[in-house]
Amino acid sequence: MAKNRSPALSYIILILLFFIGCTTAPAPAPAPEPKLEPTVTSTTERLKVHFIKTTRMCDAIFIDLGESEILIDGGFPNSGVSEYIKDYVDGSLDAMVATHPHPDHIGGLVKVLQTFHVNEIWVNGDNLKLSPERIRSSPRPEAFSKSVKLSQIFTSLANKEGGSVHVARRGETMDIGILSFSVLHPDTLLSYSPSQKIGPIFQTMNNNSIV
Repeated sequence: MAKNRSPALSYIILILLFFIGCTTAPAPAPAPEPKLEPTVTSTTERLKVHFIKTTRMCDAIFIDLGESEILIDGGFPNSGVSEYIKDYVDGSLDAMVATHPHPDHIGGLVKVLQTFHVNEIWVNGDNLKLSPERIRSSPRPEAFSKSVKLSQIFTSLANKEGGSVHVARRGETMDIGILSFSVLHPDTLLSYSPSQKIGPIFQTMNNNSIV
């Protein structure tokens, strides 16, 4: 003889069967995150710095990065710098830096100014104004006379470039394309007294160079 089940027990069994049947399957494991590769920007431009071997082994440095070109000093006149850079300059020369107006630094820049248009010209601001009498009384009047004359020619040509001459001072920055140059020196103009001898004045100009 079959036993009668309690209605309450039947309800409990039905509820358990319902929840067992509705149990969701376990969630799938999350997919691994994609591995990120570093972004590499390809470029064919390379920074090139030319330490130009000028006549008499004077200072001349040419910096080239793509379409940006900067010339720092140019050696003596007829140094060959103008001819050297013509294969690298794309149109105008972006910037010229005359560290100080000695003939072994600005001499070759004169021909560069006569050959190329220069967008920016940075100078240290020293410009000796010596009377002919004072030059004649110096121990090397011919050499000093040529140096002063060359400085005047350079300044005249630079000023004809359309007002692009800038006197560099410490703390300033020259930006050419993606290149950036910080000026470390000088912070003042060269000072000298009327009674000071020309020789020491010219020597002091080295210490007032653009760095």
